[in-house]
Amino acid sequence: MAVTEQRLRRALFEAIKKIRDDVREGASYGVPHIFGEIRGGEEIEVAVTVLEKDWLKVIIPPDGDGTLRFIYPADDTDDARLFMDLWRFLKGKEKGDVLKPGVRVKGNIEDALRRMGFTILWMNRRDELSGYVQAWIKKGPLRYSVLLRKAGEDEFTVVELKRV
Repeated sequence: MAVTEQRLRRALFEAIKKIRDDVREGASYGVPHIFGEIRGGEEIEVAVTVLEKDWLKVIIPPDGDGTLRFIYPADDTDDARLFMDLWRFLKGKEKGDVLKPGVRVKGNIEDALRRMGFTILWMNRRDELSGYVQAWIKKGPLRYSVLLRKAGEDEFTVVELKRV
């Protein structure tokens, strides 16, 4: 790992620690998101905003001035885990898709939700014939009710996602 990358990682972790209280406060009434800029590969600026329901994961590639911009859901209030998740995302090792209506979940539902970082609190197949599954899940301090509909062999579509 290059010295510049080490500095960047350290600076990003320190920036996350500074906004920790804002993230925790935001989690009490919505989904906190980190809006950030990395200028010249070294200077980092981050802020927290809270969205009521949405999860956005966006990277805007560097423009003419070399500034990388990003939006990332801070749905884990543990600094180290949030840093690692964000770093993987910025390095392109995590997909930008998140759990929201319309998203397809492939394979075993429980495993897929766990891979997305959720803990399953309760799950019920509401109507085996129609193929609906309802679950209560959580990620960090945030809890959700999710309704999925069978879309094919080992594939479900998120129909509804509500914060509880």
